[in-house]
Amino acid sequence: MAKRFFCMSVIIILMFLCACRKNETETIGQEEAASEPVSGTVSEPISGTVSEPISGTVSEPESETITETVETEEAKTSIHVENPSWDYYTSNNVQSGTRPYELKLLVQNTNEIIDTDAWFTRNNLTLQKDNTEEEYYGVVEGNGILVNIYKGDSWIAGLDFSDYMYSDDYVEEDVAYIEETVHDARIRDGILYVSTFHYTYAESAPSNAYITAINLDDYSVIWKSEPLVCNSLNFEIVDDVIFCGYGFTSEPDYLYQIDRITGCILAKQELKSKPDYIIYKDGKLYVRTYNTDYVFEVEKQE
Repeated sequence: MAKRFFCMSVIIILMFLCACRKNETETIGQEEAASEPVSGTVSEPISGTVSEPISGTVSEPESETITETVETEEAKTSIHVENPSWDYYTSNNVQSGTRPYELKLLVQNTNEIIDTDAWFTRNNLTLQKDNTEEEYYGVVEGNGILVNIYKGDSWIAGLDFSDYMYSDDYVEEDVAYIEETVHDARIRDGILYVSTFHYTYAESAPSNAYITAINLDDYSVIWKSEPLVCNSLNFEIVDDVIFCGYGFTSEPDYLYQIDRITGCILAKQELKSKPDYIIYKDGKLYVRTYNTDYVFEVEKQE
């Protein structure tokens, strides 16, 4: 009897231990199931939402894609502008009858040389893009070798002026200083006007500092002015007259009036130093030179 009771006790204890082991195994399995996420929700996000953003939204901004496309188109369609001559040149013998303006001196003040920004602010002047009725304007880019033409927000063409960089008459030991680039571009009546110059003495490369007129219909050169008339940082067009200026350390300093139709010099006026900025506003011409500020009243000759 005692032996039977002992056997029954052993069986009951073994059944109890098996039941506990089973419960422990189920609990561990439930905890592991709870810690393992559903595939594709967190640890494996849906493609294009977090770890793999949709192309062009975060990792590849749309603006960069557009810029690359435009630059590619410009590179493919840039137009080489031939340089017809290093002297005065015209493609026709048009007589314009344009007369120079009469300039009446209103102000002549010595400046502080480094106060250019104050001069702009004081006279409420700005350098703006062209805003013609045609809405054409040119932008100088590519280190002064490329001029991009726009109409409104649309790019029209890129003009390559690399043929204008080195003249055929220069002092060989000064070749590092005589690279000529485009510095300003204006458009009037379908004609692009650009100024080209280098930053050293004229004797190093005298075929320098001129304005060229280009027909935007076929990109041919209409005329090219005489040299040494425009190394001002900008030029201004008033009706059929281009106001520009030239000067250097030991060279004569002048304000020039150029015929917009023919490129001929109409008049020149001596200044105290090289003109940098020339801005027309409300019937007055503001001229900022190296050390002197001028204001001229602009009047048509009778």
